[in-house]
Amino acid sequence: MEGITFFVWRGSSGISLLQLLELVGSARVLESQWIIRYADSAGEPQAAHELNEFSDSEIRFPGSTLQRLVSKGVQLIDGELSAYEADKDNAWLILRAVDSTHWDVESQDVALLARLKEAIPDAEPLPK
Repeated sequence: MEGITFFVWRGSSGISLLQLLELVGSARVLESQWIIRYADSAGEPQAAHELNEFSDSEIRFPGSTLQRLVSKGVQLIDGELSAYEADKDNAWLILRAVDSTHWDVESQDVALLARLKEAIPDAEPLPK
């Protein structure tokens, strides 16, 4: 998989998980199944707790659940979200929050990575 990395913060505002998922595209988010690992979440307490409950369980949950939680303002401080197509063993997308300072994005979808690079001009290739 190819990948990019970029700073979360842009002056006084940052790129939230919600904004990152909007760049991925609602249809892709909803049609994917998700696994979250190493989660440290913040935001609306109940939604953050629910997202943290999925962490490291290796249970795939639907994109609609992720979208619902994120729409309540949940932010991933640290952790890794992996997106899977139905009945596939390998993730097509990995979103990694690094200490609330960086996002690392890996994907098999080169068109998505190109879109992200266009929307986030200071994005750099992930070291291999």
